Amino acid sequence: MRALMIITLLTFSVVAHGADSDDTPETRLAAAEKYYATLDIAKLMDQVLAKDAASLPQDNREQARATRAGAFSLPRTDQSVAPGSGEKL
Repeated sequence: MRALMIITLLTFSVVAHGADSDDTPETRLAAAEKYYATLDIAKLMDQVLAKDAASLPQDNREQARATRAGAFSLPRTDQSVAPGSGEKL
């Protein structure tokens, strides 16, 4: 029984390892760039700010939302740098 369990585990580990042949840093970077290009950052930040403002007292919500929105109004550039590498994407 023990031998059968070991053989089964080895078989599944070999199959799982072979399935990740397309998982390289380059393919991950390409997938991340594709995902980032499809995001609507402004809409996402509006949702985050609205949810955050909902936890504040009614009379402070608009001021806090405007203040935080200013902090997130950075322009998107093509000069992005890959984390930890110092290389442009």
